[in-house]
Amino acid sequence: MTIFKLPNLKSIAITDSKVHHVVSQNITNLSSLQCLNLSNNNIHLVDDNLIKHLPKLELLDLSFNNLTNLSMTPPTNNNFSLDVSNNTRLRCTYLQDLNNITNLNILNPNNTMCITVQKDYWFKYEDPVPYHELEKFKQIEQYCKIHTPCTCVVHRVIYLRDTFRGISVNCNGKNLTSLPEITNLKRIKTDPNYNDLLQLYAQNNQISSLQDIEGSDFIKKFQYLDIRDNKLNEIQTYIFSNVFENSRVDYLRVKLAGNKIKCDCNTAQQIKFWLLKHVKIIDDYENILCENFNTNIMSLDANKVCKYPRVWTDYINYIIAAEVVMLFLLISKVSYDYWVFRTAGYLPWPASKMPKMPCDWVLEA
Repeated sequence: MTIFKLPNLKSIAITDSKVHHVVSQNITNLSSLQCLNLSNNNIHLVDDNLIKHLPKLELLDLSFNNLTNLSMTPPTNNNFSLDVSNNTRLRCTYLQDLNNITNLNILNPNNTMCITVQKDYWFKYEDPVPYHELEKFKQIEQYCKIHTPCTCVVHRVIYLRDTFRGISVNCNGKNLTSLPEITNLKRIKTDPNYNDLLQLYAQNNQISSLQDIEGSDFIKKFQYLDIRDNKLNEIQTYIFSNVFENSRVDYLRVKLAGNKIKCDCNTAQQIKFWLLKHVKIIDDYENILCENFNTNIMSLDANKVCKYPRVWTDYINYIIAAEVVMLFLLISKVSYDYWVFRTAGYLPWPASKMPKMPCDWVLEA
């Protein structure tokens, strides 16, 4: 296009070709251009200053290309339309930025999609998002930014065999003592706004207990709970008992590392084996620490931790042994006295000093 010097040209179409890159410096001679159709090519990059060099442009058609990003300066023309439909690789962040330009009209919105790259547990996936959903996402994210210290991201959620949109609220590192706008975790159970909460990221805060979410809708169907580096001093295993035993454990993840638990005999004998039983869900179990021991839970020695105060029943074996010994000595003494009496005719001490009993007279007679 650098060969053209057509200052009065109003429309040009280059379609079904192999254009890869649109460079704005090459079209400075088209100052009157109103319509630029570059659809159905292989364009993957458009110069950010394209609109700046085409001040009278009213329509830019970039449909059916291979765009992944698209940034542009706001058009000076108040009647500017853009068609980016059927670009299957366009990232949503760029489309959202374009949508924020007030004097820009997006054409063919029903055929316009974008993708978000998300990480779900150990793998990444690309989530296609229809254009009409972007405005809802924008409203949710702005509301979250205004009313909470956290960040909210809308993304795809897989629950059992269903796929739907969900909101990920990330509160990591915000020094929270509770969830935003609540004084304790009870609101998760009582406030209907939390009924559809599936993932909670609350790492590096001041939360000291999860007991308030027992029986909540969240604990019944959640997928991800990140409570690392908080102030938990106890693991209430009964809270998770039902959800851990159902058939969807492959979707569950619980993060507890960095919390300092008050360790005791129950921790060494039961909590330790409970963690081992659910290693697929609580995969950071080796980094859960003890508050009162310089070790983690998995290194607790039950023989050293489980020490009980002694009671008198602990000495029952010694008492029985002493009684058996005394009985043996008594039988031996009686046998010895009888043998002396039969051979020497007298009783040795102390049998000779014992007072006579009524039955002794009978025996003597």
